[in-house]
Amino acid sequence: MLSILLLFNILGVYAQGRSLGEAYGFINAKGDVVLSPRYEAVRDFSEGLAGVKMGGKWGWIDRKGRLVIEPKFDCISDFSEGLAAVCENEKWGYVNRKGEIVIPLRFVLASDFSFGVASVAFEEEGESLKKLKKLMKKFPPNTLVPLSTIKDWGFVDRKGNVIARGFWATRCMVDGLALVRVENGKYGFVSPSGEFKIAPRFSGACSFSEGLAAVEVGERYGYIDRFGKMVIEPRFEHPASFHCGRAAVVENGARFVINKKGEKVFEIKRDYPFSVEFREGLARMAKGIQWIWVNVSTGKEMEKLPEDIPDFSFFDGDDKSSWERRAVSREWGFVDTNGDWVIPCALFQFVGLPFEGRIRVKAGGKYGYINKKGGWVVKPRFIDCGNFHEGLAWFRGKIVPRDVPQPRALSPGAGKVDEKGGD
Repeated sequence: MLSILLLFNILGVYAQGRSLGEAYGFINAKGDVVLSPRYEAVRDFSEGLAGVKMGGKWGWIDRKGRLVIEPKFDCISDFSEGLAAVCENEKWGYVNRKGEIVIPLRFVLASDFSFGVASVAFEEEGESLKKLKKLMKKFPPNTLVPLSTIKDWGFVDRKGNVIARGFWATRCMVDGLALVRVENGKYGFVSPSGEFKIAPRFSGACSFSEGLAAVEVGERYGYIDRFGKMVIEPRFEHPASFHCGRAAVVENGARFVINKKGEKVFEIKRDYPFSVEFREGLARMAKGIQWIWVNVSTGKEMEKLPEDIPDFSFFDGDDKSSWERRAVSREWGFVDTNGDWVIPCALFQFVGLPFEGRIRVKAGGKYGYINKKGGWVVKPRFIDCGNFHEGLAWFRGKIVPRDVPQPRALSPGAGKVDEKGGD
């Protein structure tokens, strides 16, 4: 659990990776294409805008596909509270909805705003910074990166003023509190003003979720409320955050789901290899589990690795380090918060979690969507697709012909568009 806080998602999740002749576009909740595939990579919509990559640089479009902010950044985040983190030349700062830099690019890393503040990592000189930059180049930009080399984390407000700094690790504000780690390795929680509301006295901790946070006391985890009071006594080897009033935990080697009183709701099979997380009242479950080898570079699957694969290769995807063993299932279904089946197991190669009432699934080699009762909403026809956000989801498909009109940029400073789509 301690390693959780030492990981930082530098960009969040976005769609990247494609074959020749493919690109990304967007569909609506009915599966109709509203923005044809033309982007190298995309992010989910947030506050009416979505990040898109064109010509190797990132910018933002609106729901009509018009460029609101020209692609000119190396990396970006989603908009939150009217601001988005951007990166140029390995420095992070923030822009507004007009694309204007409102907080100068001076941070090693930057996160989303929440409760008026954002978690940032300040510049570090010497070998620690060189080590960090070298480490980050080994990770895809949408993955969690271990950042134990950084020892100066803090928070800034929407004007870029430093609220607090000097923490060894920080997380975003949730429920008005942010998880931080101090020099002695202990974890506590601060308010948006940077003041400790819950003193750093825990050996490990998770961020708050639904008013509770898992904390480690004496090599066991329990849950505290926003006042620091222990409401579920420490007895778990492994905790999880609460979602829909439920959390999956491990106690004395047994796995089960608890409610916010710490009471057992239903048991999870001991050898079940997947995490159990609720969203919109449902959690995915699987049967017919199989262990396979997956190439993390190409996505290729094999039941057994050939004996002639080298231990090391200068070419990505050619050595044993490029393969990892994963549990897969061809039969997935969903249970409710009581553990009762809502959607019986069916033959799916993949299922996601519900987003805006739609569940992303893969069947017959293609992706589509089912509703929360298991009925098809959009039958499988996409090479790949994402979760719905603000009524739209990205998909990967064939690039549109050159004669299809491309989105044009809005006039400078035009960050707001009317409902009819006019400039």
